[in-house]
Amino acid sequence: MTAKTIAKAVRLTDSDPIVLEGRNLRSISRMSAAELNRVFKADVFARVSPAQKLELVAAFQKHGEIVAMTGDGVNDAPALKQADIGVAMGLRGTQVAREAAAMMRSVRLLRRSARAGSSFAISSDL
Repeated sequence: MTAKTIAKAVRLTDSDPIVLEGRNLRSISRMSAAELNRVFKADVFARVSPAQKLELVAAFQKHGEIVAMTGDGVNDAPALKQADIGVAMGLRGTQVAREAAAMMRSVRLLRRSARAGSSFAISSDL
């Protein structure tokens, strides 16, 4: 499944989701105001590197947003820790990612819940 397909399936937005891929993102610090505005309007970021994840978390937090980040590898741990809520994904996620995340969720459970139209309420005392 593509990121856009998943975003539609879970009804992330009422309209067609805006998806930005990591290969099309340059460093936040080098972006013009127009480019940064485009980033803030995106609904989904797909195939972003761990360094890009960390940059995105910091940029959105600086912009006053509450940020949730997903990851499954050792390299994702800094962004999972920095995010307001870090979500370690999948059964194969590394122990480091699981320890950095405030929540772990099975990808299969997320898919099943999305098909059923479930929504999630997440609280954290971080």
